[in-house]
Amino acid sequence: DPAIRSSLWAWHGLQKKREFYQSSTLDAMSRELFNSWSDYQRSVDTILAGVRHRLCIYDQDLSLLKLDSKERLSRLQALLQHGRSGCLQIAIRDATHLRQRAPRLMELLATFSHLMSIVETGENLAHLRDSMLIADGERALIRFEQNQARSKLLIDEPAETMPYQKRFEEIWLESNHPIAPTTLGL
Repeated sequence: DPAIRSSLWAWHGLQKKREFYQSSTLDAMSRELFNSWSDYQRSVDTILAGVRHRLCIYDQDLSLLKLDSKERLSRLQALLQHGRSGCLQIAIRDATHLRQRAPRLMELLATFSHLMSIVETGENLAHLRDSMLIADGERALIRFEQNQARSKLLIDEPAETMPYQKRFEEIWLESNHPIAPTTLGL
């Protein structure tokens, strides 16, 4: 019967696809979509644990990333201690949280200002509502909407990470309000 034969071929094709995607050649690469805040926080730790040379962050205000926590701050410090100029670049839309509620991160900026930069984006980028953590151009955590946990984690996916890295570079070039590690005044 042609209908049975057709469905067997379709089933066989699905099995072959499944075997291909589960093969050992793809074990190093990983893509994961998720919708929970706990998965998002776990993925932030995954990105920070794997960064070796350069970390680029674009976010609303860094509050959901919790970079001022001791564990995450120590990961950033380790990157900076072994890094080179520009190894940590952070672009944020609103620096209020950073200035008022992230003293350890501001202290890190003061200590390593020669290796890291934080900039506040201008009004021309206020419409952007996503968040990105990009490590070494190979790993990324992309949150699609600033108020939702819906995100994508990419591990060892340089081709899929590249458009996000390019987008970050464009955002960085448009951001012209550097955050100073100390408050200026009289």
